[in-house]
Amino acid sequence: MNRLASIFFVAGFSLLSAFQQAHAQLQSRDFRAFNPIATPAAPALRLSSPRAVPREVVEKAVRDITNAWNSGRLEAYLDRDFANGFRLEDVFRFTLPRDAKLTVLSIRSVTVLDQQMRPDSIKPDQPANVMSVVSLVSAIVETQIEFLDGRTGFVRLPGSNEFTLRVTEAF
Repeated sequence: MNRLASIFFVAGFSLLSAFQQAHAQLQSRDFRAFNPIATPAAPALRLSSPRAVPREVVEKAVRDITNAWNSGRLEAYLDRDFANGFRLEDVFRFTLPRDAKLTVLSIRSVTVLDQQMRPDSIKPDQPANVMSVVSLVSAIVETQIEFLDGRTGFVRLPGSNEFTLRVTEAF
């Protein structure tokens, strides 16, 4: 009988320990905060078959970005989610020669990466039934940077760059 009591006690202790752990877990669940996942105010509808963005729109956007680059106002065209935008601005201020000019040689390809239809958020004074198509577009652009170097003279640096653009068109 002494042996049986000993086994019961060990089993009872294990069971008590399991209840205490379960109770502690239940109490810790009580203290967890409910944080809802942020969602847009109006849901966007992803288009299953994206339509092409007019090439003229992409060409104008690339020209505008190039003009901003040449005038030192590129930050106005950077998306707020652009990673390390401040580092790019530092390169413009401290690394590039002041007379450096970016020239577009050609736009090779334009590809729609993603397209969504959503209520127009550009003009809040418009009625709610106005919709816009927001397209994420990739443009492969052949460019060159030209500047005068004090030691080597005129320098031309050609390159191929991918411009990722967010194009919003109202319906």
